[in-house]
Amino acid sequence: MLNKQPQKARKSTWPPGVSGNPNGRPVGALTKVNKAVKQAMQVSLSEFVDNKFEEIQEIFETLNEREKLSFFLQILPYAKPRLAAIKQETTIKSETGFEHLSDKELTQFIIQVDKNNLNKDQDENRCETSPF
Repeated sequence: MLNKQPQKARKSTWPPGVSGNPNGRPVGALTKVNKAVKQAMQVSLSEFVDNKFEEIQEIFETLNEREKLSFFLQILPYAKPRLAAIKQETTIKSETGFEHLSDKELTQFIIQVDKNNLNKDQDENRCETSPF
């Protein structure tokens, strides 16, 4: 029997999550091979759908409502790419005098303006629909 000694953890100059190449491949970027495979699959899928469209449509018509919804939900990512969440912070400098308000006070002000606008819209709608 061979006596195997446990391997020591390899020491790295870089901490976890940090690369020695800051200008390296961006997150989510496709390699040349991945691009080629993705394009080939798109062409193949497109040709399949084109050749079998009527058959797919006939099968779809036999599905119940729940199965139709499930089908749409499953193909949706291929038809419309997902949107990524973006966090953005902005600083607004204005001469309106709102800078001194806290976030809570500013939120309350916005709610009040929304209520005033809603009431104004409702009043205008009443005038438009009123026979007088």
